Amino acid sequence: MEIIVSVVLASFIFGIILFLYLGSQRSFDSSRIYSDIYADARLALDWMSKDIKWATQVLSAWGGYTTSTDCLVMEIPSIDTTGDIIDADGDGIPDDYDHLIYQLNSTNLERIMDADDTVPNKGRSDHTNVIANNISSLIFTAKSSYIVIELTASRTRLNRLYQETLNSVVKLRNK
Repeated sequence: MEIIVSVVLASFIFGIILFLYLGSQRSFDSSRIYSDIYADARLALDWMSKDIKWATQVLSAWGGYTTSTDCLVMEIPSIDTTGDIIDADGDGIPDDYDHLIYQLNSTNLERIMDADDTVPNKGRSDHTNVIANNISSLIFTAKSSYIVIELTASRTRLNRLYQETLNSVVKLRNK
């Protein structure tokens, strides 16, 4: 009888320890996933903020892209391959402009650079970069001199949805 009580008591203690271990493991995994989601979304928000600050204006449309809640079309000063603003006449005012588009394509946040083809500078080309994956929602709200960005990133792991939403207000400095 004493052996049965000992086995039941040991099983009960082992069950409690296992429950605590699995709970802490799940908590650790959740924290890591939320941290990864936040870091990825923050990096994307930083890219967009930097480019919006650089923009001279938000365009309603350009080259088949239309500014909407999940697409932002901007005009930015053209730069050469060394990173300097192209100022052909030397008056300190950019002479040529490129177009930069941010759009949500499925769950990928794309940064599309449409370089001005009339600028005679080798090494400049159009390109598209995916700057974030697992983006479930992107909302741009364009005001007169600033843009409000709401970015929601999410991941599913073991049938559980993890989601993080970041907001930012960015002023167009070159407007």
